[in-house]
Amino acid sequence: MEIMAEIMEPGRGKVELADVFSAYAETCQAHGKRPISAAEFPAALADLCKRLGIEIEIENNAKGVFLLKVRLRKAPVARQS
Repeated sequence: MEIMAEIMEPGRGKVELADVFSAYAETCQAHGKRPISAAEFPAALADLCKRLGIEIEIENNAKGVFLLKVRLRKAPVARQS
């Protein structure tokens, strides 16, 4: 998931899983790649977070799932050819 390195960076806040998926899918499309499905994304991201030491917080009452101490970059990073 090298695209994840393009859309996330260390930060002080937390980012909702749905926002991470949206940025991921948008970046994939910008690079002409097909994103994995929304159903597969949480497991793939959880594995990546475990390897990178990124904490995941699940809020009670189904308020959301968040990645901690990361932030999304403002816009997808276009690759140079």
